[in-house]
Amino acid sequence: MKKIFLIGLGLSVLSIFGLINLSGAGVPLHQDLRVKAYRATQDGNYKQAFEMYEKLSLDPANDPKMVANDLEEAIRCLRNLNRHNETDDLRERVIGVHQNNWRLLFRAALNYFNEDHSGYIVAGKFERSYHRGGGQYVNSIQRDHIRSLQLLTQAASRIPANENKNDQADFYLEFARILMGYNQYGESWRLQYLSDLLQLPDYEESYYYPQPPKGAPVDAQGRPVFHALPRTYGEAKSDGAGC
Repeated sequence: MKKIFLIGLGLSVLSIFGLINLSGAGVPLHQDLRVKAYRATQDGNYKQAFEMYEKLSLDPANDPKMVANDLEEAIRCLRNLNRHNETDDLRERVIGVHQNNWRLLFRAALNYFNEDHSGYIVAGKFERSYHRGGGQYVNSIQRDHIRSLQLLTQAASRIPANENKNDQADFYLEFARILMGYNQYGESWRLQYLSDLLQLPDYEESYYYPQPPKGAPVDAQGRPVFHALPRTYGEAKSDGAGC
């Protein structure tokens, strides 16, 4: 009886430290699956790699520091498979599973911000990137920008007080960059307004053309506009003050 107890105790300890997997026979550990997915990618087997990275990304027990990489690799596989129209759905599903993981929210925000912002409305649904077969061309620049800010704001509220300071610094620098967004140069006047993070703007039925530099924005008296530093981000009256 004592021998059985000791064997059971030993298996429990090994399971806790991840040396064996008691959740089911033949189920690979996360790192094993990650290695297989990487090898599949190197071999050009993007469909197989995507399925493994997707599984990792949607696993709530995945390493909080690795799941963001898994998501990005899954999205990279979709792009290589020319399945761009599936990236938004995957991102949102993963966000739903890991909504308290600030690192995942952060990287998902960056992913939205750096996405291809063009697409088509087909049968009432947005199809990101090129779509064969027609449809109404639209751009998602402002929509993706707001979604990025929503995720960054959510992530900021979930950063532990004892989190690595360098990681926090990187986060807030990127937050400021994305908050500035596409409102630099010729469109810096937009920073006088406060983005509405409660709802996503509609897709715009036009091509996006960056505006050339026009100088600093001025008020009605022709004086340069300066943004006052608020006490907290939540108290900012404009995007410029939030930066």
